[in-house]
Amino acid sequence: MAFIAYVDCRKRIIDNRLILIGLIYGLVVNIVDKSDLASLLIHMLLVFGVSLVIKFCVKDGLGMGDVKMFGMLSLYYDSMSLIIIVTIAMLLVCVYQAARYIIGFIRKEKYDGKCALAPFVFVAICLAV
Repeated sequence: MAFIAYVDCRKRIIDNRLILIGLIYGLVVNIVDKSDLASLLIHMLLVFGVSLVIKFCVKDGLGMGDVKMFGMLSLYYDSMSLIIIVTIAMLLVCVYQAARYIIGFIRKEKYDGKCALAPFVFVAICLAV
């Protein structure tokens, strides 16, 4: 997740290969732990689906990489943990965006309001776990 956050911060895109590596690793870990794969895949599809709905309902809210990242993370965290992680990440984004707007206002610069989400999700995971 740290590398995904780094790449998203630098390039503002989450590479599908990184998501695929995370998906494969998550599936292998869950198979080794003898988790119920059917319920795990249903959980992943639900998280992916909800993220996808948010992506299409909120203009410039989530990118497709963010949607796939949340789907991948559902292999590692249960629903309650994901809710906590997303809540912390969104609070961090709000603080960051507010600071950027204030700094832009003081410097009389225009700020487009876009930022990479994966670094905030990574920090939220570190804080929540």
